[in-house]
Amino acid sequence: MNRTAWLLILAAVVFVTGIGLLFAGIDDDSVATDTTIPADSSTTTTTTVSASTGTTGTTEATESNSRFIEGRCEFDKPLGYDVDCGWLLAPEDRSDPDNGNTVQLHVTIFHTEADGAPDDPIVYLEGGPGGDALEAIPFTFAQAFAPFLDNRDFIMFDQRGTGFSSPSLECSETTALAYEQLDEDLTTEEALAANFDALQECRTRLSEDADLSQYNSAASAADLADLRVALGYDEWNLFGISYGTRLALTTMRDHPEGIRSVILDSTYPPQVSLPLEVGINADRAFTVFFEACAGDPECSDAFPNLESRFFALVDALDADPITVTLLDVFTLEEHDALIKGDALIGLLFQSLYSSDLIPILPGLIDDAENGDYQPLELLLSNFFANIEFVSTGQTFAVQCREEIPFTDQAQLETAGDFDPYIKRFVESGASTGPFAFEVCELWDVGVADPIENEPVSSDIPTLVLAGEFDPITPPAWGRLAAETLANATFFEFPGLGHGTSVADECALSIAREFLDNPSTELDGSCISSMTGPDFVTGNEPVAAINLETVTVESFGVTIEALAPDDWNELNPGIFLRGQGGLDQTALLFQAVPGSQANLLVATLMAQLGVNDEDVTTRQYETDSTTWEIHTLEVEGIVTDIAIAETNGFTVLVLLASDSADRDGYQNTVLIPILDAVEVR
Repeated sequence: MNRTAWLLILAAVVFVTGIGLLFAGIDDDSVATDTTIPADSSTTTTTTVSASTGTTGTTEATESNSRFIEGRCEFDKPLGYDVDCGWLLAPEDRSDPDNGNTVQLHVTIFHTEADGAPDDPIVYLEGGPGGDALEAIPFTFAQAFAPFLDNRDFIMFDQRGTGFSSPSLECSETTALAYEQLDEDLTTEEALAANFDALQECRTRLSEDADLSQYNSAASAADLADLRVALGYDEWNLFGISYGTRLALTTMRDHPEGIRSVILDSTYPPQVSLPLEVGINADRAFTVFFEACAGDPECSDAFPNLESRFFALVDALDADPITVTLLDVFTLEEHDALIKGDALIGLLFQSLYSSDLIPILPGLIDDAENGDYQPLELLLSNFFANIEFVSTGQTFAVQCREEIPFTDQAQLETAGDFDPYIKRFVESGASTGPFAFEVCELWDVGVADPIENEPVSSDIPTLVLAGEFDPITPPAWGRLAAETLANATFFEFPGLGHGTSVADECALSIAREFLDNPSTELDGSCISSMTGPDFVTGNEPVAAINLETVTVESFGVTIEALAPDDWNELNPGIFLRGQGGLDQTALLFQAVPGSQANLLVATLMAQLGVNDEDVTTRQYETDSTTWEIHTLEVEGIVTDIAIAETNGFTVLVLLASDSADRDGYQNTVLIPILDAVEVR
């Protein structure tokens, strides 16, 4: 996932939605509950949310008898946004729409606060295939997507087979197996054999409720077209990242009506072959990364010969694997994990997706080489959490219908000349190597029309974005897609990985300019100032701490306090320092009515799994308030939890930081904040 520090996730989710609701009163509109959805989708009308006012209205249904029903959000809505949710009910099989079998897609609309906003929202298309879009919203929306709300509504939904949509094609069997295999010393053959058995169980279970041949890009594109009509929009703008770009291209081809513009970020065009090119793409990205460090004087001086050292470390881990501790960021359970060379290759491959992680990777390799595995543990824990946000059954339903059948398995042996380490890594993958052909024979979802592997031609205005370091959808794929799009503009961003528009201000500014006027010539001059990753070497000067006044509104309580002026506000009262992809430094303000300090402390400690003997407590007196500061350390992160009762409220200030920064932050951040906090 690598979206937020795990401790911040815990503090935000447990305290804000748990303790906050307990003491402030439950807001029925913000708590996920069971929603009853009518099974009959054959009505000729549909209840919809008006695009301009958010009021209830009625429109004619589409020819496929799809309809939209308002409902509560199944995810924890991030604070500070005007959000509506509901469900699109659509036929599972559009060739027989009256047979009664439906899919129910969970949809959310974030409303802009801009006056006079245009009535053409942005609809986001999640990657994967099989990615769950809505479950991660509490952790991702503020940083990744909120900037797009400046002057347009922003729509997100779980595609058929994913996330909160029903039926779900999640494979809990493979998730459980992944945890079981963490500490087992298995050969690739043994691991894949066990995975095949788990997938077989999953496939048998899923087929009881779903026709898996109906879960593919063409079907999802039809859902998307129906959703626009059901919500009452004349036009909207498609915004896809990764596999979401393939879904966008499919929709441009099959249902171009009503599409005002399209953003393709990290493009996966239908005419490429992922099985044949994934190794080549990974090898290219590894080369770009190692050459970037070698060509940067500070990086090459701090980490000389990084490439040879990395692969020497891979060999060392193959010869003598290590056991590290991975943390389940949702349950806080710890799991032993056996790490071999392939895990290190996979870690680098996955890390190159993230523009935030790229600058710290040389240091992480250096730390691991010197026996310091804590950064590696943290990163692996973050990545392992990703399996909770993928519906594996949907992944194979798409790939086994429109990708694998168009690939000759024999071609895998001659699919380019690339690094043998990467070749070994790709061949051991469940969806990238020969094993995928076995799974697809099991999945038995038929073969798509050949058009699903042909270029898409369109004259819809399209912005195509690519990151130089992207290991899975290289810039060449973006250029390839743009060749057959008559009104496409392509930009490549130095130093960035996957998903450029949600990772960098330059890419974001270009995307927003495009949305304002898709036909204008775009200003890409900001790219000229991008020189590549600012690698972290450990020799950087310590940044000065400047505090500014902040006001936090939460659960009807107003908190006035201080926060560092260059930290990012993730949600109201939650601030991240954000220095690199593994920065765990976070600040949290919260207050609830009444005298609840003891209960609040006990609840937080229980959620953190911390015993009383592991906590030190001291008092700090201000002119008007006595604070109790509880200090604990979990997974190398030192956390100060300051609690006071004042003016009829219980107030919490939480500061989490690396142990190396903690002492300095006492006098520069924590104490000034405690002196300044006011609640009303």
